Amino acid sequence: MENPKYTADYSKFDPEAYCSTNFRTIEGPVGQKQMRLFIFDSLQEIYNSGEISGEMLLDVGTGPTVYNLTSAAPHFSNIYLSDFSEVNRNAVWRWLINDPQANDSSHFFEYVSGRQKKGTASSCLEDDLRSRIKGILHCDMTQPNPLFPSMFPPFDAISSSLCLDVVPSGTLVGYQAAAKNVTSLLRPGGWVVLVGSLGCNFYRFGNCRYPAIPMTSSNLKQIWTDIGFTIKVWKQYDMTEADMAVNQTSDSKGMFCMAAKKEN
Repeated sequence: MENPKYTADYSKFDPEAYCSTNFRTIEGPVGQKQMRLFIFDSLQEIYNSGEISGEMLLDVGTGPTVYNLTSAAPHFSNIYLSDFSEVNRNAVWRWLINDPQANDSSHFFEYVSGRQKKGTASSCLEDDLRSRIKGILHCDMTQPNPLFPSMFPPFDAISSSLCLDVVPSGTLVGYQAAAKNVTSLLRPGGWVVLVGSLGCNFYRFGNCRYPAIPMTSSNLKQIWTDIGFTIKVWKQYDMTEADMAVNQTSDSKGMFCMAAKKEN
């Protein structure tokens, strides 16, 4: 097998390789089923609590897929997606307009639908999310205004999944700076809903290997507290030795899901 190229150049990000490696099924790659279900179940529980809702939600680093928004849609009238990479923005646009060539996301909605008490049809959940998406924006979380030149009133909530831990600087200081930049777009009292890896040095898919910051739960909790957030929900999944041994997409030791409230 050809060794993957180590790169931090997200302008060459391959959406098809990312989706085919990670999101062809709800279970994900070998050794990641329980971790993947942990993400969906945690997000559904957080949003269904009813505490996190409003007019405007911004998703930062959406990538080419909307898996982390499957439970968010009913709680926000206007949802904006954002990503640094043009190819990712184009990929999610194809899903938004229901292009037959778009990456299939139906299995995400089927899983969420199956766990709902009301049992809303998965196709209705998917169409509902499409109807609430009002824009797909360029985003650079290393900049003071990550959405520049776009301008918006403060958002009620910001979500992000597997994004902040790949900030280009590769340092805890860089992570904290990116977190401050992103959350400058959030109103006081607003919420951050975050999914990320623990102890991960790299992600791998296609012919590329991308660097990541090997965060710990204590690192993360301290950073988010220091920038003015109160962590209301913290959920953590620790991978087993057996799962880590067969995981070919990263060296992640686990996953977390956090909901935190901005205090000022």
